[in-house]
Amino acid sequence: MTFRLRAAGLGDHAAMREVFERAVAVTGRARYSAPQVRAWIGERPTPSAWSARLAGLELRVAELPDADAGRPVLAGFVGIDGDGHVDLLFVAPGHGRRGIGAALLEEAIAHARAAGHGRVTTDASLVARPVFARRGLVEVGRQRVPRGGEVLVNVRMALDLDEPRGG
Repeated sequence: MTFRLRAAGLGDHAAMREVFERAVAVTGRARYSAPQVRAWIGERPTPSAWSARLAGLELRVAELPDADAGRPVLAGFVGIDGDGHVDLLFVAPGHGRRGIGAALLEEAIAHARAAGHGRVTTDASLVARPVFARRGLVEVGRQRVPRGGEVLVNVRMALDLDEPRGG
């Protein structure tokens, strides 16, 4: 099944929050405990608070056709900030391993290049680390992030855009 990438709009925010929550709750369990997953998801923000969280990010979404729903289904999204930092990259459970995450990340990298950034960075979860590594980002450190009474480990990664990359 093919997917389509497009710019996200305000009408996508609620679906993006759902993708985030499901991805963390299901996929996140591969590398994080149940208490860590609950802390990562956190309290459900109001729609305006979630939109504020997304403000300032260049957002792209991946859609899949859904004959049953009669409209496209949001399968994933990416957000990159004005400094070339990939802040969010999530793919809905059941849609992984189809190239959606890789395509979204390529969109973010292309945006960073077009904006003149010399480097792309991210703080990747242990689950997402391989997706970023396959796209040429390298680990530059590990971080322990306190959240909701738990400590989450993530990986600081970077890609110098001036250097050729494989993959």
